Amino acid sequence: MTSPYSNANPTAFVLLLCICCLPTYNTAANILGFFPEILDSQLFIHCRIADVLAGMGHNVTVIAPAPNPIIESRYHFTYVPLPHESVRPLPKLEIEDYNSLWNHMTVLRYHLEVSDAMLEEKIMRRWFVNAKTDDFDLLILSYQVNDFPIGIARLYNCPVILSTARVPTLDLHQLVGNPYELSYVPTEYWTIMQTQMEYMDIYTNIWKILWYQFFVLPVKEAEIKKYYCKHFSCAGKTLAESRKQIALIFTNHHFSQSLIRPNVPAIVEIGGIHISDYKVNLLPDLLRHINTAENGFIYINLGSSYNCSDVPTGLTNILYDYFTTNRMFVVWRWAYCIEPPTSPFIYYQTWLDQAALLSNPDLLAFITHGSQNSLTEGIHYNVKMLAITTTPEQMANAEYLAAQGAMLHLRDVEVVSPQMLHFSLYNLIHDPTFKQVAATLSEKYRDRPLTPRQTVLYWANYVLRYRGAVHLRSPAVDMHYFQRIGLDFVLVTLALLLAFYIAIAQVRKLFKPPPFTPKNQYDYIMAAPADMYKIDETKNYQIRPTSSDDTAGEETAGEDKAREAVEEDVAGPVMQPNRPRQRKNIQKNKRK
Repeated sequence: MTSPYSNANPTAFVLLLCICCLPTYNTAANILGFFPEILDSQLFIHCRIADVLAGMGHNVTVIAPAPNPIIESRYHFTYVPLPHESVRPLPKLEIEDYNSLWNHMTVLRYHLEVSDAMLEEKIMRRWFVNAKTDDFDLLILSYQVNDFPIGIARLYNCPVILSTARVPTLDLHQLVGNPYELSYVPTEYWTIMQTQMEYMDIYTNIWKILWYQFFVLPVKEAEIKKYYCKHFSCAGKTLAESRKQIALIFTNHHFSQSLIRPNVPAIVEIGGIHISDYKVNLLPDLLRHINTAENGFIYINLGSSYNCSDVPTGLTNILYDYFTTNRMFVVWRWAYCIEPPTSPFIYYQTWLDQAALLSNPDLLAFITHGSQNSLTEGIHYNVKMLAITTTPEQMANAEYLAAQGAMLHLRDVEVVSPQMLHFSLYNLIHDPTFKQVAATLSEKYRDRPLTPRQTVLYWANYVLRYRGAVHLRSPAVDMHYFQRIGLDFVLVTLALLLAFYIAIAQVRKLFKPPPFTPKNQYDYIMAAPADMYKIDETKNYQIRPTSSDDTAGEETAGEDKAREAVEEDVAGPVMQPNRPRQRKNIQKNKRK
């Protein structure tokens, strides 16, 4: 039997096969990354996302107010330098001040000024003047407390992916309708608790979130809207309408690093995106310093601040004296403007490949300030860590890991002493429990269906494939907070119950018998209780109301009864009035 396809053209068959194998979306999409970040550590997270997408064939353009943190990047980078006078240093906030809800506005205004100064530059103005609707298919915007640059998506009519370098905050939950879960998820901004909450903690947590929702959030929204209307006319799309273009959020977090909480599909965890698969070779002098340490070395990274002159001198002096006195070899990432004190046991460098150091087998311990990036790398490489934190965000990051037994945590920098440092380091280095717990946590952290880079690539292509993926949008985004927590249902139910109670009361009044209306004095007396009337024996036993004379006579009633009892014993029983005749007189008087 001859096949029906025996006479088919082989060229047409190959062409049909090629058409069927084509991807559903052109992989060479035009993507814009707008990252108004000054700190290198946070800018590096967002640029790593852009580099992953550019490595898979997308045309990615990145705009930032700081130099490119990735030297051999595969995206197009546009550096927008900011005038020195336009960006002031962030004021130093003490722990007590940082816990204040209203002090959150100080951080907000600082980042608003950074984004505002960036958009005011001439290069950005020319960029927006020449913008065309079809220039970009996707906008990736770094989120730092504010999101008013989301108006850029209006120019290109494209979906938006927000990227944050930290754990999702209340602001981000608000944007995608993620539930707050007041009773078991601690508030991110104003608590350092990352363990199970007790009753009073839950009570405090609920009031803090309500205070933020109804007092802080309106003030914050007014500030963001002011800058939004300044750069993007509010006559067109409003800020709320522009936020509808948010497809999802990339968050630098993994569920194994904190308490479990529910997330909507628009929250995508990409914790560890900044960790490279390849290692950078260490500098020769640094490698020589590490090899000199026969018993291993300690790595210190206290982070970088918005103001490089803000040096915790008390802590740095304690660390320097301790390691110099005990002749311990240290590699220290020094990110401050002043010169550090020299020592043959301490190697200073402004920038270090942290992954190469943490993966070194000679590393004894890692002293960190508790940032999300540092803790993530420490977990990934199974390193024993000592966190010395200064802000509630850092404290919350370290608190959960310390509660799990994976690290040690010194909360207050001001009270750290050489004795505390010696005790912590000695236990951390010599107690094998920390290494075992850290190994278990590292295994949980690495065990994922997709790597962070694969996750970024999949979800970015997903948004491009479905042109914004509107079906990922939660209905809670368009609901008021009262509706999200079901308070409107409770109020309506209470109102209905109250209306039902009032209606029943009115119905009972309709069927209730009319009240007794007396026609004369004796009718009133007969309807009254027994203590309100009296039988008058002097007037044929007629009934009359009680009077003051009756109450006065009650005082001698006892004496009269006693005297009558004595007379009865002597003279025999006293003749009583005819009771039937008494009742007959009462009935006759009633008929009258």
